[in-house]
Amino acid sequence: MEGSEVTLQGEVAKRFLGSDFDFVRGELRWNAGFRPEEKLNVATQFQVGSKTGNEFQHKFYLGGLDTLRGFLDKQFRGDHFWLFNLEVRPTLLETPNWILQGNLFADLAKTWDGKSFSVAGFDKPFITFGTGFRIILPRVYRGILRGDIAWTQEPIKQVGFTFGLQQFF
Repeated sequence: MEGSEVTLQGEVAKRFLGSDFDFVRGELRWNAGFRPEEKLNVATQFQVGSKTGNEFQHKFYLGGLDTLRGFLDKQFRGDHFWLFNLEVRPTLLETPNWILQGNLFADLAKTWDGKSFSVAGFDKPFITFGTGFRIILPRVYRGILRGDIAWTQEPIKQVGFTFGLQQFF
């Protein structure tokens, strides 16, 4: 992966527009990657989001293999969030049918409730770091098998394993 991508998305649900809900929700996402060497890929992801309203189901959720590895899927939720992921992906072995890629990573994020997005949301972030692997199958469309082991640091210390398909950024 080389280059960057920015995505901005928003939702508006208002009762006067015929919705059962009343909220405004926005999210900004930036992904970037570069290759300092031929067999080394560095990838980053940054997301930030905020919402109004009291609807529980429209909160932001963090945790799991696509946001904060080492924590349970959707373990944390709130009206506002930010997320930063960094991965260093060296190619360890390459054959015509599959590629073995290592992975060193760090995930930092926070989600919280409140009337507005504020600097207080950057206090005591959730932190994980770890290592893993990717088996890339070039002959299978989007064929990537992944496994990670993560050591969480904040708000609790634990070890978590995640396995899945695809690359998320």
